[in-house]
Amino acid sequence: MSAKTQRIKTKGEYILHWFEITLGALALIAVAVVTVFQIIHLAQADWSQMDIFMESLKIILQLAIGVELARMLFSYNLNTIIELAVFIIARKMLLIDGDFIGVMLAVISLALLFVVRHHFIADEREIESAEA
Repeated sequence: MSAKTQRIKTKGEYILHWFEITLGALALIAVAVVTVFQIIHLAQADWSQMDIFMESLKIILQLAIGVELARMLFSYNLNTIIELAVFIIARKMLLIDGDFIGVMLAVISLALLFVVRHHFIADEREIESAEA
């Protein structure tokens, strides 16, 4: 690879890195704004209804997904991606109304994510400690 090509590649990686940081910051700002509006909405809600409780759980998980997405954009690694997937699956499990197959698929997906996390994250830590 020529020196000019290497410089272009380095500048491109630098630009993409800062673009990802900007997207992460925008995601955090969006989560903060939505959080304020959702707190106002939930404060005015009729808490005697069970639907309000389920709605609040869905909102909380959506906000957590937004934070995890921003975290992934700031520092992407396998652990962050798996945690984002766990939040997404947990939210989808709350949306399922008695669909047994959907719940079983979500449970299997969560189990697979934890197995992947256990095996691959442990390997990643061992590699990092061996390099140090």
